[in-house]
Amino acid sequence: MYVEWTSHLPDPEQKRDFERSIQSAKPVLDRLKDILKEKEATLDRSEMDIRTYELPNWDHRQSHKNGNRESIAFLSKLVDLDLQRTPNER
Repeated sequence: MYVEWTSHLPDPEQKRDFERSIQSAKPVLDRLKDILKEKEATLDRSEMDIRTYELPNWDHRQSHKNGNRESIAFLSKLVDLDLQRTPNER
């Protein structure tokens, strides 16, 4: 599990308990992963529209989308418990 999940807990037992809580929430996290994929697909579609370049400040909008994409990628990785096989792996 990524260290971000338990870095706020000083006690090893609290960390184990919290890790169990996260594992029990896997169905919710899987749904969140699906929602993030939908958001990313929406970003992809908006970038494919040639009319985007006709908008004023399209470069600022692109920067905003890139930031959103980075956040989506981080959260997708964080909630994908299937990829997190080794405890506190980064």
